[in-house]
Amino acid sequence: MNKEILLLRKIARLGKLEKLVIKGFKSYRSVEIDFPTKTTIVIGANGSGKTALIEAFELLRSMIDYYIGRVPNPLAKWWGFKNISWNHRSEPIEITIYVNYKGDPTRVKPIIEETIDPSLEYEKKFLTNFFGRPVNIMYSITLLSNKWKLEAYDKIILNDSGVELLFEPPHVKIILDKKFFQILKEKIIEKEKEVQTKFSEVSREEQSIFKRWLFDLIQTLDELIDKEGLTLIITNFGFRSSLELFINSILKNIELGITLSNAIELLEDTLFDNISSKVYARIVKEEVDIADKSKSLKNIYRMFEGIIQTHLVETFEEIVLSIVLISSFIEGIITIKHIDISRLSQPQLLTTTSYLKVDDENFVSILYNIGKGRLAEELCIVLKELWGIENVSGYFEPTPDGRVVFKLVVDGLELLPPNIPAGVWKILLIETALMLEPTVLLIDEFENSLHVKAQEYLLNEIREHEVFAIIATHSPTLVDLAKSLDEILILEYTGLETKATRLRKVDELRKKLEELGLTPSEALLYGFIGKEH
Repeated sequence: MNKEILLLRKIARLGKLEKLVIKGFKSYRSVEIDFPTKTTIVIGANGSGKTALIEAFELLRSMIDYYIGRVPNPLAKWWGFKNISWNHRSEPIEITIYVNYKGDPTRVKPIIEETIDPSLEYEKKFLTNFFGRPVNIMYSITLLSNKWKLEAYDKIILNDSGVELLFEPPHVKIILDKKFFQILKEKIIEKEKEVQTKFSEVSREEQSIFKRWLFDLIQTLDELIDKEGLTLIITNFGFRSSLELFINSILKNIELGITLSNAIELLEDTLFDNISSKVYARIVKEEVDIADKSKSLKNIYRMFEGIIQTHLVETFEEIVLSIVLISSFIEGIITIKHIDISRLSQPQLLTTTSYLKVDDENFVSILYNIGKGRLAEELCIVLKELWGIENVSGYFEPTPDGRVVFKLVVDGLELLPPNIPAGVWKILLIETALMLEPTVLLIDEFENSLHVKAQEYLLNEIREHEVFAIIATHSPTLVDLAKSLDEILILEYTGLETKATRLRKVDELRKKLEELGLTPSEALLYGFIGKEH
């Protein structure tokens, strides 16, 4: 994997998925799901929406492949829009994620230090400053029914800053709401109090000029606050979504050898060329002619001018940071569903892609790449520990047409792909996914083909890797292995739509279960956990 892309993946992993909102997708008419823990164990009856929940993330991730050009339509695997729309209607599908990125410099800096060449001091400093700031991101994508082509709109909202970036092809809107101007007004008023002492150095006439300018500035801000903000429209923008903007401005430039810092600066120029000056002109309707004024007044005026310019620059940098983070977050999602043994048994082409496809099409290629032509030692160790044997290895045999076949060797016995048990393939898939450091790991029907011991082992592996994981299961083993009842998400299909619930009063419930000698899975099975919980 390219080191800059790996850097983006690692930094994106510092973001915490707080909430998912699904509207109009499959059995989900409208649902909000919070994620209080890093591991979520999803349970429910057949048809309750477990796979649909996994596929909501799959659809989100497939938009990356769509904008890169790997697939002509991200809905093709579901045979069209109506097959995934709620109740087979033609109403919009909307998927929204809330990601809280703390931007902790103590965690960001080591990632940058270990990834970026030590000689590139400017690059390291730029990236540390850029990624070392916090941001709360709401990303939403809306898909519309269209017989002839896919219509998709996405938006990023930064509620803490009062900013919204909305793509409505071929245009893009930058919405600065009243909170944006309230924050700026507070900064202006705070600075006004600070410079009161400096007015003694300024003549009364100059004081009057400046105070009148300041009064007009605050009045303009009040007007913008009353009008709910300001909307800027960039016409014929050229990119259909923030994801496509990220792909073309960041990923493709990195592949061309451009440094990540330069790619970020290019993205800023692409999105905000001349925008900052337009917003400044809207805020500062009339500038003070300070050419013949005293040095003290010039300094005071430049302080306030600097506050406005800095606020604009920081806000636009925050938007760019959000585009980079949320796109990297989505790009890093990995989904593991049904294992296609027949596909894995066939020779596969070697590729350089580091993204593990849902259909396992490139899994053997990824195994080859991470082990550099052999089964990676980390994976051999896992199989040794689970089987309790000493000798496990694997190698790749080339075919005449340039593909490779994976062969597993256990205590000197060579296993061809069709003879490798499904459970072994699944263990290798999950462990490989962990090595790829996903931002979110989704596993459907976790227990399939896995012994109870393997289920417990892999769940511990997921926890030790500190990956954000959503695991759909029917297995009581997984339910009872939950560290806390907070980890359990219960899905129920009402006959019309899927409802999602978390257990409440978990400490009280855990205590009651201990007193009764019941495990969580037994309590669920026998109906002890009711609606009051």
